[in-house]
Amino acid sequence: MRTDAFDVQRTSPTAGDGDEPPHTSGVDASRDGRRLFQAYVFFFEKLVDVGAP
Repeated sequence: MRTDAFDVQRTSPTAGDGDEPPHTSGVDASRDGRRLFQAYVFFFEKLVDVGAP
């Protein structure tokens, strides 16, 4: 069986993968702690504290 980096069975879904956006506006995303980035498109990132090792 061949597997590669694009094997869907090996990926983990993340926020934004669904059909519905996680926020209704950029303001809502900012209030939720997401940061706005501009590249060729705009995207939000949320940093999550996973605790100390």
